[in-house]
Amino acid sequence: MAYIRELPNGKYRVLWRENATDEFGSPIKGQYRQRCETVADAKAAERRRIAIEDQIERSDSPASQRAKAGTPLGEYAKRYFDGAESRIGSVTLNGYRNIYRRHIADRFGGRPVGSILPSDVSSWFSDLLAGESNRYTPDSDPEAPEFAKRDPKTAKQALGVLRRICNVAVLDSAITANPALVKLTTSSKRNGRRRFKHCPLTPAQIATLADYIATEQHNPIYALLVTFTGFTGLRAAEVAGLEIGDLVLSEIPGTAGSVRVERTKTKTRDKTGQMVWPAEPTKTDESARVVPVEAWLADDLRDYLRTHPSTGDARAPLFPGRMTLTEAKAQGRNVKDSADRFDWSKPVDLNNFYKRFMQPALVALNLPAARFHDLRHSFAVNLLSASPPVDFKRVSKWLGHSTFTLTLDVYGDYINEDVSKPAGMTRPVAAPASNVIRFAR
Repeated sequence: MAYIRELPNGKYRVLWRENATDEFGSPIKGQYRQRCETVADAKAAERRRIAIEDQIERSDSPASQRAKAGTPLGEYAKRYFDGAESRIGSVTLNGYRNIYRRHIADRFGGRPVGSILPSDVSSWFSDLLAGESNRYTPDSDPEAPEFAKRDPKTAKQALGVLRRICNVAVLDSAITANPALVKLTTSSKRNGRRRFKHCPLTPAQIATLADYIATEQHNPIYALLVTFTGFTGLRAAEVAGLEIGDLVLSEIPGTAGSVRVERTKTKTRDKTGQMVWPAEPTKTDESARVVPVEAWLADDLRDYLRTHPSTGDARAPLFPGRMTLTEAKAQGRNVKDSADRFDWSKPVDLNNFYKRFMQPALVALNLPAARFHDLRHSFAVNLLSASPPVDFKRVSKWLGHSTFTLTLDVYGDYINEDVSKPAGMTRPVAAPASNVIRFAR
C-alpha cells in the first residue's frame, strides 16, 4: 500500500513498497524496495497515491512505468522496425526507416517518449508542411533555382510513421495515449497549394513520345516500354517485376495476348549496402491480375522477344536495366551506345529511365510534364473517354483497383457521357382503372 507524508517545506511525499526484480525483470520472492515521489500539494499526492496503488494491483511497477516513459522515442522506433520485419514488405519498411531518419529522428529521436505532447506533434507537422523539398519548382530560374514546398503527402506519411512508433510505447504502457493521434489537416485552400492533377497523355502523344525515344535517343527497347505501359496501365513496380514468363502470346501474328501481374520489384539496399531487387507480392490481392494486350502491341512484343538475349529464360526480366558508366567502362562497353549499356540480368530502373529518357523527351517535344505514373492514368483515361467508353468495371479490373468506387473516384470525370442530353425515357401511359369493386366486410 502507498501512503503520504507531509514534508517540512510544505510539499508532500508519496511512499510505497514494491517487489525487487532480478536481471530479467522477474520479482524476487521476499525482497522489496522502498520507492517515493515528491509532489507539490495534498491533492496531487492523493491522486498519485491512488494511481500507484492501481498500478501495484495490476502488477505494474510505478518505477518501471516511469523508466519506460523516460525511454527515448528512438528505442521504440527500433522495436517497431524490428517487430515489423515479418509483417511488412522490405521495400515498404525501408521506406518507413528513411522517413524516420529524414523527418522524425532529429526532432523526437532523443526525447523521452513520455515528454512528447500532442502540441509538440502539431508544431512539428506544421514545420514539415512549411519546409522545402529536394525538388526545384518547374518555373524557377535555371541560374538560381528555387526549391518547391514539401508535398503534404510527405508530411502525412511521416505522421503515420510517428503514430506507429508511438503505438508501441502505448502497448508497452510507457504512455497512456498516443500523442500522434492528434487530428491534423493539410488543406490546399489554406496553404495556397493547388490541388494535384493527373497529366494523362493521348494515344497520339504516347506514340510520339515512344518514337522520339526510339529514333532521337536511339533506344527502341525503352520506346516499347513506354508504349507497353501506356496501353496496359501497370504500376512502375509492377513493370519492374515483369518476367518473360508473365507474357502470354501465341505464335500467330495479329492475335491479341495478355500479361500476368503477379509481383512487384523495387530497388533497395540490403544489409550489406548492395543494391538488390527483391520480389514482393502485389500491392493488394486485386492487383494480382491478367491484363489483355492489343494485337498490334502483341506483335511488337513478339518481335522484341525474338531478339531478347534471355528469351528462353521465363524468370528473366522483361525490360532490362542499365549499367552505370563505371560498370560499362569496366566491361569494355561502348558508353556512347545506349543499347550497349543494357544489363539484362536486372530489371529496368524506372526512376533512371524517367530522368535520362522520358523527361528530356517530353521537354524536347513540348508535351505535358507527365510523370511515369501518368502512363497508367493515360491507359485508364483513354479507355473511359473513348466513344463509346469502355465499361468502368472492366477498366477497374485491369487497373487492379481494390474497389469499383475507387475507379469512379479517380476517373469519374473522364467518363465519356454527355450529361446535357436527356436519358431518353418515353412518355408514361396511365394504367386503366380496375373494375373490381371491393365489398366491405
